[in-house]
Amino acid sequence: MSRERQGAAAGGGSNGEYPALLEGGDATEILSRIAEGDPLHLTEAARKRIIEEAWLLDPQRLAARSLARIAFDAAVGLDRSRPFPAWLDGCLDRSIGELVEEDWGAELLGAATNDIGADRFYGELGQRLEVEPAFARRLTAVFNSFSAEYRRPFYEVVIRGRDLQEYACECDVPIDHLQARLLHVVMTLAEHFGPGGEGDA
Repeated sequence: MSRERQGAAAGGGSNGEYPALLEGGDATEILSRIAEGDPLHLTEAARKRIIEEAWLLDPQRLAARSLARIAFDAAVGLDRSRPFPAWLDGCLDRSIGELVEEDWGAELLGAATNDIGADRFYGELGQRLEVEPAFARRLTAVFNSFSAEYRRPFYEVVIRGRDLQEYACECDVPIDHLQARLLHVVMTLAEHFGPGGEGDA
């Protein structure tokens, strides 16, 4: 992990030490210290984690969800055997798991979205993928159910617009393997959004 990343995640420190904001007090007190002004640079940390792990999630939503977990975990006791950025990634990963399960459950129940931020995210994603926002929410639920090795080729090529050959060289995976994974994801999504699928308008 880069020193720049460590500095951002640690709220200004460059050596991975835990911010003083997480020291002392119960979860409510810690939450009050970290919730205003984003002193932990949590939105940026969430954005980076989403890219690293190839999730279709709103960084601001992930950051907001992670605040309570960070405050609770810090109040219970900080794991100083790990540098702060690694500890923070663990908090983000658990929050991601909660959101993915929550979104899948909402899709199964057909629950409406009452979050303006989420509506914005699904609207922007829908424009990029040329589907309606309601279908974009369903797409994220389906996509996020894939393992990381299948999510990454789609995320890098379709979402980030990268060249598949370039990505294959970077991650040192044979391009035919990446093509097969990408095709599997596309075909699975097509079952939900193609002609005759659930997302067909």
